Amino acid sequence: MEQSDARLDRIRNAGFAILSTDLGAAGPTIDETWRLVAGAAVTPDASVPFSDSAASLTGTWLQVVRSNHIVSAADELLIAAPFQGGGADIHDWIPVRVTGNINLSSMADAKGSVEFVGRSIEGKSYCGVTAEDDGYWVVSGKYPIPRPTTWIESTSWPSRESTTLAELLDTIRGSSEVPQIKIAVAKVLHEIYGLPVSKAREITSVLDRFLCPTVTEDELEHLWRSAVTPDAVD
Repeated sequence: MEQSDARLDRIRNAGFAILSTDLGAAGPTIDETWRLVAGAAVTPDASVPFSDSAASLTGTWLQVVRSNHIVSAADELLIAAPFQGGGADIHDWIPVRVTGNINLSSMADAKGSVEFVGRSIEGKSYCGVTAEDDGYWVVSGKYPIPRPTTWIESTSWPSRESTTLAELLDTIRGSSEVPQIKIAVAKVLHEIYGLPVSKAREITSVLDRFLCPTVTEDELEHLWRSAVTPDAVD
């Protein structure tokens, strides 16, 4: 774990016990977490005026991370080392244990601001402290669940301008990802190549159940060109 001694000292001085295990190798990254914590539409769980004591910020943060299960049953979580003087150099998640002596004022950077992010060990939830105009914001949330990539998104499709329909059908028939049915061809023609549903159905009507054309290659290409470039076809 490549972290500066000064950063690690700052974390230790804030009362966190640094763990030796590398628990942050997988899961959401620090950059992902900062984008969620510092987004324009963020609403904080709580705000703490700058005039309040360090104990107020510390207590608020502890309440947020405990109530939102960001710390584990063993009081462990991952945190990002505080920025040095507001810089954004590369750093890793640091696994820590929350002790009874947390004082977030010791996490302050060279300008005196306390800003850092953290996440749960299993990578489901996150938290952060940011310095805003009206004081410190304490933010938490759940990481978005990634949407599975569909077969139509994972397939590399030839360009509309350069491909022929015969080549496109070869791509479809040669893919183990694309369902080998006419409705899948119609979906590709409509969603990838922008054909109206009626035109997509017209093309699939000249395919057999193996997705092979039942018309000549010239007739097939005329159907395709009349659909993608209707003004260029007599």
